[in-house]
Amino acid sequence: MSWLGLDFGSTNLKAALFKDNRLHKKIGKIDFTEPLSDDLKDEFDSVLISSSKSEGTTNALIGGLQLNKKIIKVSNVLSPEDVYVHDYGEPAFGEDRRLYFLAMQNMTSNNNFGVISLGTVCTLSVWKNKNFYGGNLFPGRRSIYKTLGRVTSLPEIEPNFDMSFGRGSSCVSSVRSGIDMGWIAMIKELKSLYDSELDDIAWFVTGGDYPSVAKNIQDKYINEPDLLWKGMEVLISKI
Repeated sequence: MSWLGLDFGSTNLKAALFKDNRLHKKIGKIDFTEPLSDDLKDEFDSVLISSSKSEGTTNALIGGLQLNKKIIKVSNVLSPEDVYVHDYGEPAFGEDRRLYFLAMQNMTSNNNFGVISLGTVCTLSVWKNKNFYGGNLFPGRRSIYKTLGRVTSLPEIEPNFDMSFGRGSSCVSSVRSGIDMGWIAMIKELKSLYDSELDDIAWFVTGGDYPSVAKNIQDKYINEPDLLWKGMEVLISKI
């Protein structure tokens, strides 16, 4: 059985192919405004979807892809309770975070584990003895850059790959160093909260912004850019 995995993130749509319950090939970003190519459709039998968007938006985007295949959403087969998240409230615990749990549970023997996902919207999630302990959501680095430029008179600038540190000597350098240093400090402070309360947390990190911040975070992380796809592997094996 072959699957197409789709990850509807806040900004991009990413895809990957799975064969025999294993990640076969990462396709990368695809255009969700156009139908999927016939050549790609020939490579899978069913579709598994993880989405950070609303149900209505997700359904509309799925329709535009013209998949014509059996479609399963992560939330249809994996509830928050299945990943030991209770009484989270609405909106429900994200599908991507549910997949992270499956992947981490399969990848570490630690009783306590957590993940920081660095994307358009960043999430931090921690499980204690495999029960959800707590989490946080905060804006991604690029989101902060865009917001500051749009809601103030400051120039809207793009972040550099390398992060900026030190004293700002101009408007632009002040924005860059302020955002980058503040964002790193936020990540470290959030992580330190859980480290002070729980012993021996196995920390994973994933998401597109990690390569930019890796050398500026001295803590030990297990960097797994394919953590969501690893979670899909586990889920597909159970379907």
